[in-house]
Amino acid sequence: MPTFDGHASIHLPHNAKLISARFDLSDFGSAENLEISIWRAPLGGGSRTVLAEAITSGSGGDQVLTRMIDTTIDNQNQRYFVYVETDEPQIGAQRVNSVQLQYTVDSTLP
Repeated sequence: MPTFDGHASIHLPHNAKLISARFDLSDFGSAENLEISIWRAPLGGGSRTVLAEAITSGSGGDQVLTRMIDTTIDNQNQRYFVYVETDEPQIGAQRVNSVQLQYTVDSTLP
């Protein structure tokens, strides 16, 4: 079981094309890496699917990791969230500074 895990909802326009995720992370811990991922899950329950995942490498300090994604947002049937997990015992040694999602839309938004 991880020392810390948490998630936050992601809200993007329906039918938007999700292109990439940029994770700006800090990892000054010596024991464990910081894992962050973008997930989707059916609204009615069911298995989650990983859309993008990044893991820090060692205690390398500040790290910016970009992952390509190729999916269309389906808010009628899916929910989306970012998930963070670590086993690092040293409190404050790791931090998520930001998550930036790049997406496009094919039509004018309301």
